[in-house]
Amino acid sequence: MNIEILIPTLAGRERYLEWCLKSCLVQRHHSFGILVSNNGGASSVKKLVESFNDSRIRYIEVTDLLPMCKHWEFMLSHAKGDFLTIIGDDDAIMPKALLVVEEVLAEYPGTACVTHEPAQYYWPDYPVEELKDRYVYRGRTGIRKLASARSTLREVVEFREWYGKLPFLYHGFVSRQVLEKIRAKHGGVFLRPAPDIFVDLVLGMHLESYVQVEDCLTIGGQGAKSTGTSCSVGSEAGKSFIETHPKDMWPKYSIASITLQVFEYIEFLSASSLV
Repeated sequence: MNIEILIPTLAGRERYLEWCLKSCLVQRHHSFGILVSNNGGASSVKKLVESFNDSRIRYIEVTDLLPMCKHWEFMLSHAKGDFLTIIGDDDAIMPKALLVVEEVLAEYPGTACVTHEPAQYYWPDYPVEELKDRYVYRGRTGIRKLASARSTLREVVEFREWYGKLPFLYHGFVSRQVLEKIRAKHGGVFLRPAPDIFVDLVLGMHLESYVQVEDCLTIGGQGAKSTGTSCSVGSEAGKSFIETHPKDMWPKYSIASITLQVFEYIEFLSASSLV
């Protein structure tokens, strides 16, 4: 079984991407690949990726700067792994991660998604002074358990549970076959501006079950140029991010609030043929 790590990136984020790739390349798993997708085709990104000179890294690019959801769709269309994970170029993956996923898939044959509890790192350029260079990690038990996707989705829709408890692809591990079925049925997987949040809800609708691992397999990075940071603080970069999308994708409520985005996407899915 091959696991592929998908990393979307663009110009100006090379200092993050370098460390992200280094974390991927120390994996102990015997069979894995890395797909770096360069949104905008900047030569500086390509040069950095080529400097690693590692056959486990594949590089693709799109020369026109795409909205995030469209770029992720482009990247997914080039994926080859049996199981996929998407991480940001300012994130990292733990050295044991892919071995743990392989163990879980052997323990729970037939499962299509493995989730866990990512840690958080705030880069030194993070705009909130007291969080700069801070690593947030809670102790983990390592317990693995099968969870009902539909039950979790119901709790999230009723706002009795955090959306992060859903099956997830961003920092999670999902069968490519499942994602391809979703794309074939609905014409895409990432249909809204925040593709990481949207795909969680979609997976909750399409999966019967998934495995939750009480362990840290990846680290979510937050820096000055992180999309989530830009949107949450209402910066010009956050506004520009939204304006790259067609107007019918612009948020009805507020891009600064994840809760409101979840609410909006529930509304969108309820009114669409995706349900």
